[in-house]
Amino acid sequence: MILQTQLLPPYATTAKATTPEYVERWVNQFDAAVQLPILREMDHVLKQTYYSKETVQNFLSGLFNTTKLVGDDPSAFWKSVSFLDIQGGAAQVRKRC
Repeated sequence: MILQTQLLPPYATTAKATTPEYVERWVNQFDAAVQLPILREMDHVLKQTYYSKETVQNFLSGLFNTTKLVGDDPSAFWKSVSFLDIQGGAAQVRKRC
């Protein structure tokens, strides 16, 4: 199977995952008849649901200074914010900024 460049995910997070060889090795675990449909569906789903690091950073950068969210003093607002660290199934831990 020759892998077309358009099937490579623009959202891949590592250089390894963006090579045609890597994607081809991954897709070869499936029967040949379903490989192309799987690649097409993965491409479609991830294009609809994946946000690049750059996109998220740009969104958050704009959000951090949005008056409707933080008011007239963004620094004071963010000093009063607490984040919950709830990853890994551990008990919720409150973190001060």
